[in-house]
Amino acid sequence: MKSYDLVDWDPRLDALGLTVERAEDTQPYYRLIAAWLTVAGNWDDVPQFARQYQQDVLGGDHHVFGMALDAQGKPLPGAGFVMVWPDGGAQRTPADCNRPDWADLPIYAGYPWREMTGPYSWAKFGNADKLCGVGLPFPPLPWQPQGDAYAEGGVHVSYFCVWQAADAEVEPPPPLSWRCRLAERVCRLASWLCPDVCYPSGCSICEDTCSASGGLWGIGDEALRIEMAWPGVVPVETASMR
Repeated sequence: MKSYDLVDWDPRLDALGLTVERAEDTQPYYRLIAAWLTVAGNWDDVPQFARQYQQDVLGGDHHVFGMALDAQGKPLPGAGFVMVWPDGGAQRTPADCNRPDWADLPIYAGYPWREMTGPYSWAKFGNADKLCGVGLPFPPLPWQPQGDAYAEGGVHVSYFCVWQAADAEVEPPPPLSWRCRLAERVCRLASWLCPDVCYPSGCSICEDTCSASGGLWGIGDEALRIEMAWPGVVPVETASMR
């Protein structure tokens, strides 16, 4: 996954080889909508989009930070986050960090970013996109050719991620056939001609048109599809026959 696949993505993450593992597109799930990093806790060079979520350092310069939003964009203080490494893992919530929005965990492992990716992954707990390849990159950084290590093991880098509740993508229903569209028009005409009879007990026109047994137009199995597309068009008894 590259930067153009996310709404807001710091291109420096690409330079360090970080990727995103997408969650299954089922309900409920959380989409990663923003990700960026800071070096040595410095917010002077963060992408502009980051400042809509946080204005300055949160008290750590070699951490992963996570915030989860509901579908309306409000922080979820009880959201859990999980960091995993090859032989273990840890969880944290904003409440654990005495904050209403951000949770964080420290990271320590360094890695040679030219040869491999970082050993950690970071995600909201549950069915959510996952940031992979997290770690403290050995200097010099790709965008700082003369950079030095700020601590043993690698440059002090913090990673910030924002997730938001998302709706699963639902495939649209197949288009109705010409017979189904014609039957719908006949049913509408029938309901106008005999409203006291056609709903809900049915009338001869609707029965002949939309009957599950085939009827005048022979639409047979498509009667229920009409009812699903235009609720109330097919008589109740007809739809219930399916």
